Amino acid sequence: MTSLRHSRCQVIKILCWDTINHKVYFLATQDKKPGHRHLYSVKDPVHDDTRKIEPQCITCDLGEDLWSSRYYYTNCSHFDAFITPSFGIATNYGIEFYILECQGPGLPVSGVHMLKTHSLVKILYDTRPFYTERLQKLALPTQRSFEIPLPHGGRAQVQLLLPPSWREELRDAAFPVIVEVYA
Repeated sequence: MTSLRHSRCQVIKILCWDTINHKVYFLATQDKKPGHRHLYSVKDPVHDDTRKIEPQCITCDLGEDLWSSRYYYTNCSHFDAFITPSFGIATNYGIEFYILECQGPGLPVSGVHMLKTHSLVKILYDTRPFYTERLQKLALPTQRSFEIPLPHGGRAQVQLLLPPSWREELRDAAFPVIVEVYA
């Protein structure tokens, strides 16, 4: 068994192993961004020299791989993907398609992509035309993420959801707080 975890990301789910094209596709968190979830690929550890394995994030920077679909996946840092034998039919060319789904923080959108080029084939659903205007009228919380040093030398990732009425000059004021620890 060969470890795929050479970077500081945490693998959430292995989606598929394309034995024809010698790639493994998986969902993982980004380093120091535990609230983000992205689609990654890595060369097949059996096929190549395992010392040269470096995961490639497909959805981290939409400027390169998913440039043609950048418009659809704006404000998205939490993705899910579906690559299964029933949908991604394995042929002599390997698995050809996958479904990519944006689960936030922007509005949900889902599309079919070619696995080899990651180009968008078809949008399956897009809620933005229906809800963008409504969402702009809502008073939504502001999200802030940062690190806090821990007594034993580690660092904890913290995310605050601040009320819509919160302003920087009120930072010393008292607000009710709900703490959820996920470790």
